[in-house]
Amino acid sequence: MKFTRLFSWGHRRANERSRTAPVAAPVGDPGADLGAEPSEASAASLACATATAEGIRSRSRDRSRGQSRFRARARRLLTIAGAGYLLWVAWGFWLLEWHAPALRDPEFGVRLERLQHQHRQNPHCPIWLILGSSRSQMGLSPTAMMTTPMDPLVINFGIAGAGPQQQWLTLERLLESGVRPSGILLEILPAFLHNDAPMEAQLPIARLSYADRQRLADDFGDPQAVAQRWWLQRLAPMAAVRGAVLSRFAPYWLPYAGRLDGHWRVDAFGWNAYPQATIPEAERDSRTQKAIADYQPNWADFRRSPGPDRALHRLLQRCQELQIPVVLFRMPESPRFQAAAPSAFAGQADAEIAAIRREFPMPFVDALHWQPMDAAYLDGHHLLPAAAEAVSIRLAEACRTIGGWPRN
Repeated sequence: MKFTRLFSWGHRRANERSRTAPVAAPVGDPGADLGAEPSEASAASLACATATAEGIRSRSRDRSRGQSRFRARARRLLTIAGAGYLLWVAWGFWLLEWHAPALRDPEFGVRLERLQHQHRQNPHCPIWLILGSSRSQMGLSPTAMMTTPMDPLVINFGIAGAGPQQQWLTLERLLESGVRPSGILLEILPAFLHNDAPMEAQLPIARLSYADRQRLADDFGDPQAVAQRWWLQRLAPMAAVRGAVLSRFAPYWLPYAGRLDGHWRVDAFGWNAYPQATIPEAERDSRTQKAIADYQPNWADFRRSPGPDRALHRLLQRCQELQIPVVLFRMPESPRFQAAAPSAFAGQADAEIAAIRREFPMPFVDALHWQPMDAAYLDGHHLLPAAAEAVSIRLAEACRTIGGWPRN
């Protein structure tokens, strides 16, 4: 019992002392007693806190300096990458627009190179150009047409699938390149006068230069969409012409169906002869059936469409302005191919040719029936090499006879 009272008394005394003892000021408190002597524990705590704060500030400064250096390095890299990309686009634009049109449009560009080379070799020889479709491209040999030294220099600018719109475009491209022909052999393919398809459906947009796109503005179905596609392709110039670049320098990296290297195998005057002298009858029959099916939309409800009509007028008016003589001609077709057209088409085609010649008087050579054997054709309308050379010789003779063929 005494022990319990003694314990309670000691506990009360301890509580009284704790209530009456002065409270120590916190470290760094402005209201602390500056005259009081801090204990060793308080001094150590203050030093530790100061060192910790200084370390935090130092690490924060280091981190800030590191982040600033990283941001500056990133900005430099982005600037260099952006400048490099702009230089790449500018170089690609220059290359495709002016320096290497054969990469942009191999069919035209390669023939332009052939023409420039031949003109350097014969600077004083008059130049006659063949403007036509793949029928002319495969069916007319300038070498066979130039039988004497007195004949003009003939270059074949036949373009696959070309109707009046692409023929006019080819002429404008040549004039822009500084070529001033002495005369033009202009193929007339009546079925191609009926073609309502917009130009973006007739040829790849990547083949067009900026000037080409402006020339064909009236022939596009959606000029704004074409312009957007064209600029997007120019922003990745080599991607847009990847097939042509690989076909030129690494053709075996492409599947055969996607290769364009055949355009570089044309002869010195632009003739693109079929590589085989003959083909099996079954293959010819299959190809002819496909060609007839391809021409059905042009034959059906035949009429002269606005686009081809406008381009044909532009082409012939341009030749009149520059005083370039024109000889109109029609390429041969096999009897089977002619018989596949509607019965009224032959008369309609002749009427259209007559109407064109009334408006623009010029000589006309009709070679439609010059090769009456089906075996002379690849597919009913493209000539095999031997027949092509025979037609070429006869066409040149006809041009001399009618007075449209100049003498060198």
